[in-house]
Amino acid sequence: NVQTRYERLVLERADPSTGVIRLGDIMHDLAAPGGSKGRQPGAGAARHRALLFKAVADWLSIAPCSLCRDGEGASWNVVLIEGEPFVLDVMFDPGALYTESSGKANEYLRRLRQEGKDGTASTATSAGAKTAP
Repeated sequence: NVQTRYERLVLERADPSTGVIRLGDIMHDLAAPGGSKGRQPGAGAARHRALLFKAVADWLSIAPCSLCRDGEGASWNVVLIEGEPFVLDVMFDPGALYTESSGKANEYLRRLRQEGKDGTASTATSAGAKTAP
């Protein structure tokens, strides 16, 4: 049963002192030597992570969340926090929030698009993006 597996996953990965679980911990992100994060094989592409976060956010009523896509194949989430839209990083610094249209958000979208093209991490704006409420 999915709910039982989810509950077990949360219990296994939550910080025992705070009970907090970070998105990166659920997504199997590993701290690489030097402190950078790398993805473990099978942890999912950006579109998989964005879709998963949208489903979980809706299911648990975490925050209003949109799943966005552009014509280049990039997928990402925009969440509303206190009425302000933020781009949610689910790939490079899972859980980080960037003010929509900010330099950080644009850099994140550029890296998503670059990774989609050649499998590497590497800016563009969200012009032409399509969202799903």
